Amino acid sequence: DIQKNDLIMIEWLNFHNLNYRVIATKADCYSKSKLQSHLNEISKKTGCKVYPFSIVDNRYSKAVMDLLDEALGI
Repeated sequence: DIQKNDLIMIEWLNFHNLNYRVIATKADCYSKSKLQSHLNEISKKTGCKVYPFSIVDNRYSKAVMDLLDEALGI
């Protein structure tokens, strides 16, 4: 679940016009159907696309690694 501190950080990033991406960790803790619902809820609260990530099973690692490569200009 998204925490109050997460929303405060997003507000701060928006205030300072900084680019960011929201990455939802521990995606392996949810079934596929519940994960999508969870991502939609976070997206609704943050107003941006949310990328799932799981270090446990690497289901979503490629998308996050691609974002990092893009940010680093690799």
